[in-house]
Amino acid sequence: MIIYRALKWPLVSACALGVGSIASGGPLAAQEASPPVAAQDGVLGGDVQASVEGDPVVRGAESSFAFPLDDLYARKHDSEAREMLDGLTVTPGFYMPFSSRSVGQGANGVATSTSPVARLDLRYQPVGYWFAQIALNRYLDSSRRQDWDPDFTYSFGYDDWHPYTFSLVYSNYTNNRFDPAPGEPVTRLDYGTVAFGYKAPLPRALAEPLLLDDTLSIDCRANLNVTPRYDRNDGGVGHWKNNVSLGCRYPFTRRLYIDFTAYAWGHGQQPWDPDFTYGFGLFDYRSNHVSLQYANYSGNRFPWRTAREGTGRFRNGGLLLSWSHAF
Repeated sequence: MIIYRALKWPLVSACALGVGSIASGGPLAAQEASPPVAAQDGVLGGDVQASVEGDPVVRGAESSFAFPLDDLYARKHDSEAREMLDGLTVTPGFYMPFSSRSVGQGANGVATSTSPVARLDLRYQPVGYWFAQIALNRYLDSSRRQDWDPDFTYSFGYDDWHPYTFSLVYSNYTNNRFDPAPGEPVTRLDYGTVAFGYKAPLPRALAEPLLLDDTLSIDCRANLNVTPRYDRNDGGVGHWKNNVSLGCRYPFTRRLYIDFTAYAWGHGQQPWDPDFTYGFGLFDYRSNHVSLQYANYSGNRFPWRTAREGTGRFRNGGLLLSWSHAF
């Protein structure tokens, strides 16, 4: 137990600091929060039955940012190695783009690579819903890799998938490099994005007429996203890019979904920054299950706005095939 206590916190720090735009980082970024892959079946998509007693809105707010220290020291396994790995989820995946066109400048650009990518995602959640996550990317066609395509992306913070909860997450999807050019950093912390969010289901009166399965719910989230520094399309450096996003996920079944997020930009939107993003597919959060998802995070524009060439079309998205294992 002493060994476990000594090792677990450095492992968290390594994920959050040692190994590690817009708030939605695309298929190459750490994926957004969902039920832990080791969770019991029957909660994906927002089950109608409350998981806690009392007013779920109040309970959700009160539980946000909880840090159950006793859970950190509670031993769950006989093996020291198994105990140290508790809370780790490993997700290998393969991303296939539909287009070889891309737009960007410096450290920032379209969040979807134009090269096929082999990806390994590591998420460590040692206590409550506090986490650190890194995604490692290997580009299979180096001739189609862009300057802003990262070797790795990372995020950390608090993100509870339950409704009526708040979140606070730092994420960095810029051109992070394990072996940067001389004089360049491995990562630029001030180029990352801080997102403060809230989750809630669509009211039942509005959701029920739309749902195929009335035991599910349409789960929505709102975020305030702020990026201290970013590279502009004109070659300069901008400061304090910000937007507010509102998104919802519609479940056809417990596994099949369609997702849409709209952005209201306050300052700093670039040609590759979208007015909206969307995706659909089969997502299975359970351990040792496969997911297949299409996502489009390119510079999508509302009908009354013109998209930059190489962005904003269906073929500017791609497919992500992944498999997860939780320890």
